[in-house]
Amino acid sequence: MPEIAISKQLTSNVAVNDVCTAWLQTVPERIEETCLAMGVVHAEQIPSDWSIVLRTITHSGQVLYIKASPPGDESQAAIASLLPNAHPQLVHCVHSDIGNGIQVLADSPGNQLSGDCNSTDDLKAVGCLLAELHQLKIAPLMIPLSQWCNDLLNSPVPLPSEISVNIERCERLLATSPAVTWLHGDLHHGNIVEHADTRQLVAIDPKGLYGDPSFDICTFVRNHVPEHLNDEALSDFLERRIRLIGDTAGYPTERAFAWVAAGNALSLVWDLPVSGELLTEHHGHLYRVLTQLNLLASRYGKV
Repeated sequence: MPEIAISKQLTSNVAVNDVCTAWLQTVPERIEETCLAMGVVHAEQIPSDWSIVLRTITHSGQVLYIKASPPGDESQAAIASLLPNAHPQLVHCVHSDIGNGIQVLADSPGNQLSGDCNSTDDLKAVGCLLAELHQLKIAPLMIPLSQWCNDLLNSPVPLPSEISVNIERCERLLATSPAVTWLHGDLHHGNIVEHADTRQLVAIDPKGLYGDPSFDICTFVRNHVPEHLNDEALSDFLERRIRLIGDTAGYPTERAFAWVAAGNALSLVWDLPVSGELLTEHHGHLYRVLTQLNLLASRYGKV
């Protein structure tokens, strides 16, 4: 077993209260106990700013990933979303310790989805994956989407107009939500693995949400968007993604376009400084994307 390293960045991100500070002190021992219980004979730590992640090999040669996240509602929800759901297109949780934020995940051999995956077949495959995920069982401790959206709906500070225009849109979407389903919450290229044997897409790292299925289109649509596109080309690029993924997943067109704008406004609330200042070129790019998503939602996303 390697010595568990806790970086300064992880400590800074995690140590927000006494419970989390205590967790940082005790979690290395809990991880070692988990490794012994799973028969781990080799382990290497994977850098992470928000969790402790180990890639391990057991005495039988099985590859397992051990992930420990600070205790709290989000950690519990993520683990809970996996426990009742054995599905070939969702990473399998073979062991969990919810109290200590620890989950042991089976390896999904293959490669993360490339940022270049943008063909019609690629995007339809993502839509098919989403349709499968929405059939999974909602478990206790998972988080309702309305709670997830609270940072947008009830921001304590004024928000830039490109973001704030989505507050009313998000309220309408939540008020008119169809029957709720299991949600991934953060399905982007890096959280999708193309299985080496089956070639099926497999989702990893769910957030543990439930709510309107159309919300789950949000993250993938804005991920790996070329920065060199002019406004017209950018709009066309985003619209094509929304239509191909949304239609295949079975989302109503108006809800897909509306949620992509509202969901990405929520992401920007988390990503940008309170002032809304564009501190980096990346922030500027995200604002350009949201601007076009707002226009598309105004055109097609009436809810």
